Amino acid sequence: MPATYKIHPADRLKYVRVSSSIELDELLSLAGAYFRDPQYTPKQRFLVDLTDLVSSRARFRDAMTLYSFYADRVAREHRPVRVAIVAPGNFAYGMSKMFASLSGMGSLMRLEIFPSLQDAMDWLDLSAPLQAELQHHAPVT
Repeated sequence: MPATYKIHPADRLKYVRVSSSIELDELLSLAGAYFRDPQYTPKQRFLVDLTDLVSSRARFRDAMTLYSFYADRVAREHRPVRVAIVAPGNFAYGMSKMFASLSGMGSLMRLEIFPSLQDAMDWLDLSAPLQAELQHHAPVT
């Protein structure tokens, strides 16, 4: 599966891993599942790992659609969301910048793009046990 997520309740974190190639409908489906997940809480932060992303047919319009989907749900909860995106390569960085440009237009997300997983985890101030788990690419459900 090209996109998966796992919720880590103790750290109030949603970890998303995108690998291979991804399409907008897959990301929207994943996002919908997340908001329906019984472990979801409004205070969760996001860690999006694009380390293994190799291609996408997503365009700016698709990034806008995905941002609108999240913004609608986040706005209902009246809180800014901390989002760390790991984008070590040029392709992943470019995709992240599209999304970041949209999040910068409002106050719903506090988004940063990082070249490494460690930098992103440090910014999110994740616990040492969770950092160790994520460094070893723990299975994502």
